[in-house]
Order: sequence, then structure tokens, then C-alpha cells
Amino acid sequence: MATTLDLNQAQTGDTTNVVGSVKVPAKTLDAPVSGTETRWTNTNWTKQYGYFLQMPDLQSALILKAKWIVGRGYTADPETTVILDHISGSGKQTFRDILFNMKLVSLIGGAAYSEIILAGDKGKEILANLKPLNPEFMTEIYDESGILSRYEYNVPTKDGGKAMQEFKPEEIFQLDGVRVANQLHGLSCITPLEPTILADNESFLDVQKIMHRGAVPLIIWKLRTDDTTAITNFKNRITNARKYSEPDIFIPDDDNTATHEIVQVDASPQVLEWRTDIRNRFYRAIGLPQIVPGGGGQSTQSEANVIYLAHEMIVEDEQRYIAEQVWNQLHKRIKLTAPESMSPMLQQNAAKNGAPIQPGDVNPAAGRQ
Repeated sequence: MATTLDLNQAQTGDTTNVVGSVKVPAKTLDAPVSGTETRWTNTNWTKQYGYFLQMPDLQSALILKAKWIVGRGYTADPETTVILDHISGSGKQTFRDILFNMKLVSLIGGAAYSEIILAGDKGKEILANLKPLNPEFMTEIYDESGILSRYEYNVPTKDGGKAMQEFKPEEIFQLDGVRVANQLHGLSCITPLEPTILADNESFLDVQKIMHRGAVPLIIWKLRTDDTTAITNFKNRITNARKYSEPDIFIPDDDNTATHEIVQVDASPQVLEWRTDIRNRFYRAIGLPQIVPGGGGQSTQSEANVIYLAHEMIVEDEQRYIAEQVWNQLHKRIKLTAPESMSPMLQQNAAKNGAPIQPGDVNPAAGRQ
């Protein structure tokens, strides 16, 4: 009997429970509470630092960004230079090392701290040292009006307790990530990157498995026996041969004894494109163009030039922030040395190509104070 297929009986599927809608959770600021003292400690530091230590691309990108901002050092007047040259941090550091350290920590966790150590007679003290502190143990305390009133530094002791040391605001040198409104702390680069970091790690492991299967393919052996001893002996012989890369395996040439099938696994273009997209998103979120660490993707030379010039502006802004904080908190005037600018080279190239250069098109001095 023939089956009757009635198209009027067709039904639609429901993907509501299969592919969920993307929802971004609402967030509130870590802001001071009016009328009471407010305390803030970066309870996410250990997780953020764990990501930094275990994700090589993340570690390299943040270190490279900090080096671009602080790596070329600074200039100051002779008196200031003498004072800053005598800073040793925890013993063997320079002032530039400490600025680099603090910038890196602020990228990781959103805030970095160093103890300001003064020396000299009362009222005539001079800056003697800056000692970097662990943000995991630092607590910022704000008064009822939302103004920073003091710090508490709780260091673990041998007996499992904690030794608390209290600091006044003027005794701590602090660098923050980007602050929003009246938030108590700066923003970490890692927090919004967490899904991308996990996706990148997952993608890496997936491609690693695919590449491994390409080098050591899966072979399905079809044995014409159900004798467990014979199967075990054959399995051990093949396993040892592959383990020790023996060049020859001798088996009876009889299809009635054993046949095999090699399962080829190749990385699809979609998998590789997904990995590339993750990496692009990763570097965009950090604010470090991929042309800086290398591997700028498919950017044209003109696009790369624009990206690099935009990166120069970001670096200059970060340098200006650090210099301002050194003046506001340490009362020392410095100027961080900017990376080499591409602007003069772009001007020369434009002139060689016969393109008219307008006064405001590319200005090497723009934004440099």
C-alpha cells in the first residue's frame, strides 16, 4: 500500500530552547556607599593573575603593551633624575622597573600599589624608595563622603594569621586602569576578556588534537577473529610499533586475516577562521594591534599605517597618565619617552608618491607634550 505524503501536515521547528538569546547581565558600580565607610579589595586578583601566568598570548600581549608605554624610560631635570636613580624598589629595581611593574599589574588587576618611603628630617623629607606591594593583600577604605581615607595591607604570617599594616593615602603610590564614574577601582583588561581567553584555549586544544591526528592518524583494524588472546597480541604489536616508530610491520597478506582503514582528520577552514577571529578579538580588547607583536592578519599597508598611528595616540595617553600621577603623588616631574613615530616616514612616503600633504594631515608633534 502506497504511503500518502500530505504537505499540509508539515510542522515548523522551535529553536527557542536550542539556541538561546544572548543576554548581557546588568552590572552596578563598585561605588562608595553614602553615609558609611566603604572597603574594597580585589578579590579577583588570584584568578586574573592565574590567567596571566597560564595564557602565553595574554602574558606576552600585556607585557608588550607595558613595555611600549614605559620601556624606553623617562627624562627629568638633573635633581629629579638623581633622586629617582637612587630608588631600588625591593632591592635591585630601578624607577623604570617599578613603573613597568605597576603598569603591568594595573593591566592585569585594575590597580597597582607601591609604598612611598621618605628619608630626611621632618618637613624636609625626600623620596628615598618605592616598594611594590601585592594587590591581593591591599584594601582601600573610603570615608562616608566617598573619599579615600586609608589603606590596609594584610600580609599572611607563618602561623596562618595576618599582619595588618595601615597606610595613609599619601604613603601609597597607586596606578589604576580605566575608571568609570565613581567606581572605587580601575578596570582590569582580563575581566572582559575571560570568555575570549577560554574560547582561545579551547580552540587551541581542538586544533592541537586535529594536528596530532594528522601526524598519528586513527587506524581501524578489522581482525577476522574473536580470539581475545590473538586480538590482544596483535594490538600490543601494533601499539609498540607505533610507540617506537618501528619502520616495518609484517603481517600475513590475507584479507581474510586482517584489513585496516585510516581515518583522516583535517582542520576545516571554519575552524581556522574561528581561531583567527578569536585572536583578533583578543588583541582588539587589550588595545594592542596585532601588527605590533606580529601577525597583523590581512591588513593592507595603508590600514596598518592607520592602526599604528592610532596605537601611538593610545600609548601617549597612557604615558601622560603615568607622568601626571608621578607628579600628583610623588611630586616629581618626568616625561616618559615615546616610541618612535611613523609620522615622519609617512610624510616622506606621501611626498615621494606625489600626494599633497595638508598641514593637519600628519603632524609628528601632535599630541606630544
